[in-house]
Amino acid sequence: MAPWSAEDIPDLTGRVVIVTGANTGLGLETAKALACRGAHTFITSRDTTKGSKAVADIKAKADGAKVEMLQLDLASFESVKAAAAAFLAKNLPLHTLILNAGVFLPPHLKTQQGFELMVGTAYFGHALLVELLLPKTKASAPARIVWMSGALEAQAKLRWDDLGLEQATNSGMAEAAHLNALRIMAAFELNKRLAGSGVDVFAVHPGVSRTEGLTKIDSSKLMAQVLGMVAPLIAQPASRGALSTLYAATAPELTGHGGGYYGPNMLNMGNTVKREPGNKYAKDPANWQRAWDQTLQILRAKGGLAS
Repeated sequence: MAPWSAEDIPDLTGRVVIVTGANTGLGLETAKALACRGAHTFITSRDTTKGSKAVADIKAKADGAKVEMLQLDLASFESVKAAAAAFLAKNLPLHTLILNAGVFLPPHLKTQQGFELMVGTAYFGHALLVELLLPKTKASAPARIVWMSGALEAQAKLRWDDLGLEQATNSGMAEAAHLNALRIMAAFELNKRLAGSGVDVFAVHPGVSRTEGLTKIDSSKLMAQVLGMVAPLIAQPASRGALSTLYAATAPELTGHGGGYYGPNMLNMGNTVKREPGNKYAKDPANWQRAWDQTLQILRAKGGLAS
């Protein structure tokens, strides 16, 4: 049997999809593939110029595609609220929400809410977006939510007393591992809470892929130097790295079977194979619940959600 590929994506005509961080890299490849199969595709981008260019690129690839941009800066709760409101104002269904955006090993910075940049954007910004769009997603069932994670989750040592890493003094591998574990647990817990609603939730990871993100790593970090040497030898094209996301988002056989985690192994093989999390936290449902309950408390305390 041939490996699953983008050619296996079913006809998505009439389906509405949001892909965050889709102006470049994995997100752009994901959005292109979905638009080529007929999905009404919304891409989000912090930079409207780059986002508009991505829309044009996708339309050039998929003749007649329905593609729109939403301006979204996940490092700002106000921007997340505005993007959600802009989408909801269109009075469209939402069949698939793909939480792709993120940064990897950036210079150490904080978001507007005081979170470490990686966890603030890729986790808390996305968590708020999910909650704001969840009523629409449930009303559009069958629907799916896909959380991007990463293989670093296996190394995670969760900081339960500082989930947003507000006390962190670095944006390194330990912080990235913490983030990726949180994303997997969010997917698992949301899938559990949404049982019977028609919304399936998945976690995925893309393996090592050749994307613009690898060029934006803080060059002062040792890992940046290591990746600079290793990535050219093992990295896969972004179009292949996007397969785990596309599989979770579209494969008909996964309908009603949420809660899976898909991605390649350490040799970047088998992007659409179901994997088990590597860290102990994501193997325990009690931790999923604890993390998501704490996340919602933080979203309320920071003004993202009503108390």
